[in-house]
Parts: sequence; structure tokens; C-alpha cells
Amino acid sequence: MKSNLPFLVVVDVQRGYEESIEDKVYDFVHKINTTDQNIVVFYVGKEFDLDTKEDVMFYFLEHGLDESKLDSIKFIEKTYGYLRSWMDLNVEREIIIEAIKLMDKEKIYDSRDFTDEQFDQITNGRYSQDNNLRYKITQDHIFYPGDFSLDIFKLPEFNHIEVIGGGRHECLEEIALILQGIGKDIEINESLCYGSDKHEKKKKKKNKINF
Repeated sequence: MKSNLPFLVVVDVQRGYEESIEDKVYDFVHKINTTDQNIVVFYVGKEFDLDTKEDVMFYFLEHGLDESKLDSIKFIEKTYGYLRSWMDLNVEREIIIEAIKLMDKEKIYDSRDFTDEQFDQITNGRYSQDNNLRYKITQDHIFYPGDFSLDIFKLPEFNHIEVIGGGRHECLEEIALILQGIGKDIEINESLCYGSDKHEKKKKKKNKINF
């Protein structure tokens, strides 16, 4: 299947999340089998008691992946939670993207190293004026993801990316924010995401919390 987006990023399609993925795994496998895109698969590994690379590969194979596809897939074990603290505090995604841009440019690896001026920069001047926002982004911190310094992310064709997987508003959203923060154009294929419904229930509960 010809795509106008040369790269496909697959997030957390693995046995460790099979209860959330359910039968949608067959849709993911069909997509991978039929696409001509370059494919990167992110997975959560043994650091968090989930899967090895071999576990992830076998999970795809037992659900119908063409074995000839394996050699063309780049598997990357990722650390969890670079941005989750701000995401869980409902910091606006535009601010998180600007923070990643600044971290990438200035080689800052922890938001605790931001100056007040840099906080103002990523919030378009709101940091010094908005006590609620200032509380959110200083009570916890985010990290710059070292995974994204890998050579594959420096390829010119990696600038235009289709993203699939899940959870849609958790791990997948984190990857999407990072990719946008390092200057990539992305398109999230909503028909090939899992975990959206559960997020909406959690979001309703969060919206009742006042900071």
C-alpha cells in the first residue's frame, strides 16, 4: 500500500498491552504487512517488566506478520514517562512541544534546569503572569528523551510520519509530542489507535480537579 508519509511509527503494540489492544492487533499487523513505509516500532521493555524485542517480534508473527517484514522494521525499546508528569497535570500540548523544542536546541535534559526566562519563552510570557500555570510546570518536571538522538531520526525522510498504536492519549501522545518537538510533521491515524475510550472516562474525572 503506497503512502504519502514515508515513515510509520508504531507505539506499544505488544503483548504487555494485549488486554487494551484486543483484536485490533490484526489491524496493526495488516497495516504493517501491506505498507511500503519505513517502519519504526517503539516498545516498553524489561525495565518495566514488559517485553523483550523477541517477545514483540513473536507477538506480531503469531498474529499474522509476514516474516519477511521483520528485517525491515527498526525496533526501539523506549523508556516510559518523559513527559507524563506535565501531561497528567493537563499542561497544554503547545507548551510541552515548545519545551521539547527548547530542550533539543539548547541540549537541556531536565526541565528543572530551565531559567525563569526560558519558562516564559515556552509559555509565550504566561509563566510570569499565570500562577496556576507556574504551579503546574514547576511542581513536577519533564525529561528530554535520549532515544530520539538515534541516527534514524536524523534521516531527511523521517520528517513526515504516520503514527499508530496506543494508548492514544498516553504513550502514543507522548511520542507524538516528542516528534513534533524535534520538528517532525506527524499524522496520527485515529483508526489505528487503541485506548481512546478509557482515556475519555479518566479525563472526565480529571476535569473535576482544580489546581
